[in-house]
Amino acid sequence: MMIIMAAPLDVPTGAAARPWAYAVTRNLMRNHWRKGQRSDALRTVLIGELHQAQSATPNAVPARHSNPTRSKRSSTPCTASSRRSRN
Repeated sequence: MMIIMAAPLDVPTGAAARPWAYAVTRNLMRNHWRKGQRSDALRTVLIGELHQAQSATPNAVPARHSNPTRSKRSSTPCTASSRRSRN
């Protein structure tokens, strides 16, 4: 959250300072809440689109579950003796 300080002339003094500070705080909190609402709405839309895309291609495997370079590697650890035996 970014807080921008008002110029000294814009900030009331005396008895008016407290209501002004409460109003500024209320606006900041309201804007923060709105941002959360927009983020939640976007997340819901994106999850819906992801589910639609996955149902359109039922045989597709998510990228994080498949790693083509992993399947080509040997399951045995690479040691000095195993490197020598390959040559």
